[in-house]
Amino acid sequence: GIIVPYIIDQDLVSVFIHSYVEKAGEKTDRIDILIPGSRTPTMILGNRFDRVIILRDLLDGLYLHQESREAAGIIVHPDTGIHPSQPALEMVRSARDAVLCLQAASPGENPLRSRFKDAGRIRICKYEKQGDLVGLFSG
Repeated sequence: GIIVPYIIDQDLVSVFIHSYVEKAGEKTDRIDILIPGSRTPTMILGNRFDRVIILRDLLDGLYLHQESREAAGIIVHPDTGIHPSQPALEMVRSARDAVLCLQAASPGENPLRSRFKDAGRIRICKYEKQGDLVGLFSG
């Protein structure tokens, strides 16, 4: 797996492990694990908060931030069973446009949608691969 530290102003806030689940020798599912002792399961990337994109997948969130950092603020919230941080909820509430992006293989709206239910109106979009995410910003 890949270890991803989340650092704010030289302060280690959280540590994630991006792991793979192997099925019959094939890497099939990506799982993001929050290390115990981490203060929040929510990673906020960028500084544009009028448009917010919410993702479950850590690597997809990092990719989208790298490719489109000027277009939106990115919230990465892996499915840890823990509710998003208060700053993330406030960011979604104050955004003029909030989009929850789910991988097309995800069933229904995913438990992540219910974690942000108190944050106001959120559009849902589905994507197949990382490159599809950048297309959100054309237009």
